[in-house]
This record gives sequence, structure tokens and C-alpha cells, in this order.
Amino acid sequence: MIKSLEIENLFSIEKIVLNNLDEEDVIGITGSYEGKEGYSNGSGKSGVAEAIYLAMTGKHRYKTDIEAIRIGEDFLRVKMIHVHKNSELSIERVLKKKKNQRSTSAYAEVCLNGEIKATGVESSQSFINKYFGVTPEDFVNSHFFRQREYDALLKTRSTERIKFLQKFFKSYIFDQAKKQSGKERLELLSEIKSLEAEIKTSEEEKSSMDKTALKNRMTSSKEKLIALKEKRKNTEKKLEAVRKRREGELKRTAESKSNLEKSNELKKRIKEIAEKRSRLRIKRNGILKRMAEIKCDLSGVTSSILEVPEAGWKEEDDERISGLLTRKEGLLVKIEVNKQKIKTAEDYIRYITSKMCPMCNQEISEEFRKLHSLVKKKEVRQIQEKNKDLEGQHNETISKWTALTSRKQEEEKMDKKRMILDTEKRKLEAVISSENNLSDAISDQVKELKSKSEELIIKKDSVVVISIDTGLIVKLNSEGKKLEIKVSDLNELIEEESVHYAKLENTIQRLEEVVKRLRVAKKNEKIMRQSIADHFTLESIFEKCKLEVVTVGLKEIEETACDIIRQVGAVQKELEFDTQKETQKGISYDCLDIYLIDGKGKRNVMGLCGGEWYTAAFSIRAAMAKYKLTRMNSKVDFMILDEIFGALDTNSRQELAAVVNMFKNDFSQVFVISHTDLKDTISNVIQVEMGKDEITRIKED
Repeated sequence: MIKSLEIENLFSIEKIVLNNLDEEDVIGITGSYEGKEGYSNGSGKSGVAEAIYLAMTGKHRYKTDIEAIRIGEDFLRVKMIHVHKNSELSIERVLKKKKNQRSTSAYAEVCLNGEIKATGVESSQSFINKYFGVTPEDFVNSHFFRQREYDALLKTRSTERIKFLQKFFKSYIFDQAKKQSGKERLELLSEIKSLEAEIKTSEEEKSSMDKTALKNRMTSSKEKLIALKEKRKNTEKKLEAVRKRREGELKRTAESKSNLEKSNELKKRIKEIAEKRSRLRIKRNGILKRMAEIKCDLSGVTSSILEVPEAGWKEEDDERISGLLTRKEGLLVKIEVNKQKIKTAEDYIRYITSKMCPMCNQEISEEFRKLHSLVKKKEVRQIQEKNKDLEGQHNETISKWTALTSRKQEEEKMDKKRMILDTEKRKLEAVISSENNLSDAISDQVKELKSKSEELIIKKDSVVVISIDTGLIVKLNSEGKKLEIKVSDLNELIEEESVHYAKLENTIQRLEEVVKRLRVAKKNEKIMRQSIADHFTLESIFEKCKLEVVTVGLKEIEETACDIIRQVGAVQKELEFDTQKETQKGISYDCLDIYLIDGKGKRNVMGLCGGEWYTAAFSIRAAMAKYKLTRMNSKVDFMILDEIFGALDTNSRQELAAVVNMFKNDFSQVFVISHTDLKDTISNVIQVEMGKDEITRIKED
């Protein structure tokens, strides 16, 4: 049942919102023009039905989507809410013009109980088909009654009607199933032919092989193979013993060669050590020579002033340096004292040369001044001479102290050099000693290796010579005896017998596989033949089901249509469906001719007048809609009847309206669209009106 419907910009409709539609069973829709009585065609009343059609199928009656959008607008929108038991389905579709104004883009959204289930045109339509259990074609054929659908049923040839009913009853499903079954049956027949050829080939192969003889030959071959392997095992043991002995001799020979090589290497190393030792000796002699030179330099450093002996620096020399330093300091003190006396004398001379005494402030006589001046000057001269002698002694002392100090420093430097040279000398002597020891050790190793090499060379004549050629033939030359073991021949025999044994084993295995394959092939053949028989049965069942569905369904539709048409019109009439005809030669064929039977006789609906044709068409389509709802589990529980009263007289229209009111027993809703007044026949009527601005709106009372 449709609960509500919203329409925007569809055809001439600006915006119409219809709520609470689920409160009424039969809803009439009529149209008119504002200010013009008696006109209804083109007023937009069919727009409501077209909106439901657009919501359910995504289609409309116009050729292009642009034509469906109201002039001057860029989009149209339809939203329908359908309730069924406890489910509420919302369908919303939008068509919008693109920028070029020549094409549109479509959008759709489906919600079930408030939850979005699909978006987009294709996915939404798929969900709607699955939810309602009908395709868009089923909806048009069974629930949307328009003039063109009436024509499709009654004004077509018999063969077209058969196709129409096959689509209605979906009997093509049985044809597809039958066709698929036939295809599978042919594939099975092809596989059976392949299996028969395989079985024949396997039986021929089986007859050509004797399993008992093959097993006996296989046993004999296995015993022979075991004997050969045992013989090869014993031969390999002997060969291994010979190989070990040969490896020992080769090892000893290799050791001898290795010792000779080591001896040569050691000799070379001894030579290198001798050269190194010679170089070290030369270096040591150089050091000794330098030490002698240093000693000579030390002995040659003498001083006539200090009279230092050639024996070298001693403790007395340090005491002499200390005494000279003390004497130098004493002379400096005496010189300073004399200088102070000279200064005092000179001060006194200055005092006495003045006329007044600085102490008593009395005049001094000239004689006293001259006498005392001469005395003091003489005293100054004596002190100066003495001081000069002291300065000479001081300089001599400094010279001796400087010479002795320089000699000490030179001696210290020479001692350091002597110590460094002495350390280097000891290191060189240690290296020379180590090299001597190493040279002696290497010489001992050379002697030992040389003795071993000579021993091996002496024993060379007694070594047994062993060789193994590529053919694995072992030759022993010892004490004049000769032994040959041919392992390659045994390997060839074992390999040949192994190949023979493997062939026999493969043959038996192939025989077992052939027997197994033959058994499986026969079993599969039996299964396939049974499957073919099942497919024949299934195809027969499909054909019977198809005929049963169409025959029974058509019979029920015929009865329902007769019940409806009997209630309309002044005379009693019935409808009859003729599904079989015969040619002049007596051959029957399928057809669907519809006849109206009344007081005028049995007439084909193709020749009926307008009112009779409308009544017959409506009765059949209403019966089909009822069958779809009650027998084919459809959730589309409403009908849309567009202009069903067009060619009927007043009484027939009232009778047909009564029949429509009876549909509410089977359908939750019936929408009746008509240009005639429905107030007398239908209680709930929605009136739409096209205004002077050519926009369709709900007419207000």
C-alpha cells in the first residue's frame, strides 16, 4: 500500500504532496482547468499515475527525460513510500538536466525501514524488483492499466498474445531449463561415446598382457639383480682396500715432497737471516765507533784555567764550582763596600770645600780645607785602585766559574748520548743473539727435513705403485703378482637388469591402471546413462510444468474475467480463451484467441465495439492482476486504472465502478484516473487543476 507520494516538476506538476494515502482503499483522481468547465484532458491528472510508474520502474511515457521535466525547471523529483506488513520502503528518484540542457543525469535511492539499501539507478531498480517480486514489464502488464497495455493484449495477433502470456506466467523459465537440460544431455552423450572408445582400447590393451607371466619374469629378474648387486658389493670392498693402500702411499709421497719444499723454504730463510744478521753487525759496529768518538770527545775537553784531568768529571769539580761562586759573591760585597767608602769620601770633600761648616755653621779656613781635601782625595785614589784590583779578581772568578759550568753541561750531554748509544747497542746485541738462535733452530729443522727426505728417497724403490684407470680396473704390482678387478662390467650388467626389471614393473603397473581405468569408465558410463535418462524425465517434467502453469493459470484468469464482465452491461456475457486449433489437414497447433459470448453469439474481441472492447479488456487485465497478487507472491498490492470509463455508457460506468470497489477485497489500494466525475461512484477523490499559468496543482474545495 502506498503511504505517501511527493511529486516535483513532473510534466505540468509544480509540486504535489499526497499524504495518508494508506487510509483509503479506492482513490479517484480527476482533472480540470481553472475557469473552464467541462475540460479535463491534458490537465495533469495522469501525472500521479506516471509518478508511481516512474518510482516503480524508472521509466515514463515520454521519449526523452528532458520532455518529462517541467518547462523552465532543471530537475524533477518523485518520492514514494510503500508499506507492507511491518516494512516501510522509500523510493526516491531524481532527473536533473546537465549544463548543455540536452541530456540528464539520473539518481535513485531506496531505503527500507530508514536504512539505505541501494543508491544509483541500476542497483536501486534491482533491489525494487527483488523486493516486490516483479519486473518493470510485470508491473505494466499487471498493475498499470493504460490504453496502450490494452492494445498489447487484445489488438495483437494470436502468436503475440502467446508470447505476452508466457512472459506473464514466466513460462520461459521452463523453456530455458529444458533447453539447458537438453544441452547437458547432448554433452553427456558425447562423453559416453568417448568413454566407449576408451573402454574398447583398455580391453584390447588388457587382453594383450598376461599378468602371471609378467610376475614370473619380474621375480626372475629381481633374483638376478640381487646376485649381481652382491657380487658388486664384494668387488667394491676389495677395491676400497686397494684404494686405501694407494692413498697411504700417495700421502707418504706427498709428505716427502712437502718436506723437500719446506727444506728449501727454510734454507732460503736461513740465507735471509744471515743477511739480516750481517746488516745488524754492521749497525752494531757503527754504534761502537760512535761511542768511541764520544769517549774521545769527552777526554779532549780540557781547560788550562781549571786544570781538569782527562779522567772526566768528579765531585771535586762540583766543590770547585761552589767555591768559585762563594768567592765571586764575596768579591762583589767588597767592591760594594769600597764604592760606599768612595762615596763617603767624595761627600766629605764636598762638605769641606764649602766656606761654612754644615754641622756648627762656622766658617772653615782655607788651609784646613786644602789639607783635608788632599788627604781624602789620596784615600779615594787608594780605594779606587783596590776596587779595580777586586774587579779584576771578580772577572777572573766569573770566567773560571763559566768555563767550569760549560764543561759540566757538556759532560751531561755526552753522558746522555752515551746512555742512548749504550741502550741501542744492547738492543742490537739482543736482536743479533735472537737472530743467531733462530738461525740455529732453522738450521736444525733443515737438517731434520733433509734427513727425512733422504730416508724417503732411500725407500722409494720399495713403495708399491697403484693406479686406477677411468674404467675402474685396479692393477696391483707387488712382488710380481697382478690382480685385475673389473667393476665397470658389473655396473653395466646391474644397470641393464635394473632397466629390464623397471620395464616389467611399469608394465604390471600399467596393467593395473588399465583395469582400474576400465572399471571407473564402466561405472561412469552407467552413471551418465542414468543421468541422460534423468534429463529426459526432467525435460518432460519441465514441459508438463510449463503447460500446467499456463493452462491452469489461464483457466483461472478466464473464470475471474467472466465473473467481472458478468457484472457490467445490460446483457449477460462471458469470455472464452481458445488455446488449440486445427488446420485443414487435422494438425493441431497452439494459439490464443479470445471470444466474447453473449446474446449476439460468439465473437472475437478484435471485432468488438468501443464499450464492449473496453469492458472485455478491463475484465481480463483485472483478472491477471488478481492472479499475479494471489498466485505469484507479488508485494505490489495496488492497481492503477487509467481512463477505464472512456467508452462506457452511464449505467455500465456505474456497474464497472461497483466492480472496482469490490477490488478492495483483494488489493490494498486502487487508483482510478478518469476525466469523468467520480464523486457518485468513489468516496475519496483527489482533484487536480491546471491553472492559467499552466501549472497543475491540487484543487482546493
